[in-house]
Amino acid sequence: MNRIGTTLTAALLAAVSVVATADPVASAHRRDATETGGDAEAAAAAKRGIEAMSALQTRLAGRLMAEMARGGPVAAVGVCRDEAQQLTASVSAELGVEIGRTSHRLRNPLNVARPWVVPLLPAYAGRRAEDAGMRIVDLGDRVGVVKPLATQPLCLNCHGDRDAMAPEIREMIAKAYPSDEATGFALGEVRGLIWAEVPKAGLGGND
Repeated sequence: MNRIGTTLTAALLAAVSVVATADPVASAHRRDATETGGDAEAAAAAKRGIEAMSALQTRLAGRLMAEMARGGPVAAVGVCRDEAQQLTASVSAELGVEIGRTSHRLRNPLNVARPWVVPLLPAYAGRRAEDAGMRIVDLGDRVGVVKPLATQPLCLNCHGDRDAMAPEIREMIAKAYPSDEATGFALGEVRGLIWAEVPKAGLGGND
């Protein structure tokens, strides 16, 4: 394993150990893995989850930018409405990792938080994404990982001030999500979480 890989593994070991033995919302302290009694199996699972989250974000961002260039904000909003769930399922199946997105102010009811994610949501609400770190939670035979989703400039088209939105976007959201709560976010604010859930052993898929 190269130096970067070794450093990442040590950090993950420390994070898994600390969050498993304390408040699940606690920050992952930067301590040596041997000091915290870290679990290498859990660290490997967490690393797998992080990679899956990055893959999903990359695919979603690619589709959003492509549709933005093709048809503007309305077309980009259509990606979240029509393709996001399918892209998520595809990444999950390919990488053998359960993955999804959720929020403290939900838009799509299909993105309701898993029970272990629910207590983490309040700690992220109202914060700037750059100040809110990743969390790793020991779930027994699995590891859960969450990372904040920042409100990017493109996101403001449908997650910003409702009154400032284009009328056609407001109409699209109202029709697709009549109980929508996911507006009013500011640039850089946490608008939700991306999460992954990975078995500690028998990861399968890409072994």
